[in-house]
Amino acid sequence: MLIKLRNISNTTIDVPGHGMVLKPGASMWVEHLTGDLQASIENGFLENIGEVGGLSLEDGEVTAAKLSIGLLERFAVVSWGTVTAVNPTTRSVPLQLKNLLGQNIGAAHVVRVTCDERATLAVGQAGTALSGDGTSDLIARTDTSGRLDLTVSCDQPIIVSLAAGPTQSSPMLDARTGLDVSFQP
Repeated sequence: MLIKLRNISNTTIDVPGHGMVLKPGASMWVEHLTGDLQASIENGFLENIGEVGGLSLEDGEVTAAKLSIGLLERFAVVSWGTVTAVNPTTRSVPLQLKNLLGQNIGAAHVVRVTCDERATLAVGQAGTALSGDGTSDLIARTDTSGRLDLTVSCDQPIIVSLAAGPTQSSPMLDARTGLDVSFQP
């Protein structure tokens, strides 16, 4: 089993038994919790932020399993939630970034969302608009759980197609899945 640990202290710490230091907020993978690592968790220096079972990171050749472990932090998958009608011309659309295991990403990331020029996009309760708020081409930062709540507005009875993808400051992003939002009666 692989365990991901993060330094939750305000200082750089020596990682017991690993001959390395970890800056505040930085994380690392270990194969198991030693007594020293457990003590660091109990003393408030480290926290367990994720586990992946059945895989090992031994030295040697690159394998698909090792590569997928390395990509867990660097690769996100766009997942669309259920569209809800706010009023006849406005829809609420949640977007969630997930890792390769289908778990919600535990960090804020920047994404670009575009749609039909006849509609406009804005950020709802989760996330922050960086540019293009109120246009059909939005760059936004998700909240710290990888969620972005979008508000799509259109005054025509059409189907608006949404696409989310990477931009500067994005992780590698699997953006194969778009979403159609109906404004038809």
